Amino acid sequence: MIKEQARQILQHYGVLHQKSKSIEELAELIVALQKDILEGKESHSRAVLEEIADVHIMLTQLLDDESDKTMVSLIVDKKLKRQMRRIKAEKDKDIAKGLICKHCRWYEEQYGRTGICICSRSGECGNYIDGNLMTCQEWERR
Repeated sequence: MIKEQARQILQHYGVLHQKSKSIEELAELIVALQKDILEGKESHSRAVLEEIADVHIMLTQLLDDESDKTMVSLIVDKKLKRQMRRIKAEKDKDIAKGLICKHCRWYEEQYGRTGICICSRSGECGNYIDGNLMTCQEWERR
């Protein structure tokens, strides 16, 4: 239903017009995100969610063609894999510097903060957390 409505809107206004409208909606999302950042909001404000919805609608229109969808999916997959390689390289560098435990798998978990050791091998290695040497069990007690 959503895809059909998006297709009808695209056909009515035309691709060039909707590309221009997409730029407008993306700009509004940028403004809403910046406001959240300045206010220190970790969660999304209603304004951000509204703008994400608008951008989603525009992207649905612009990706009407199946071959474009396929190409975008391939590009997304490539970019995500590249970023995971970068994260692994960062982790390997931190291990070499002794900043994190070699057993810690923070980059694969929902922990985005470098230095949080979530492994259970604290008896074997000390871990730096916020600049202090700590074991995994000490982190859990924090």
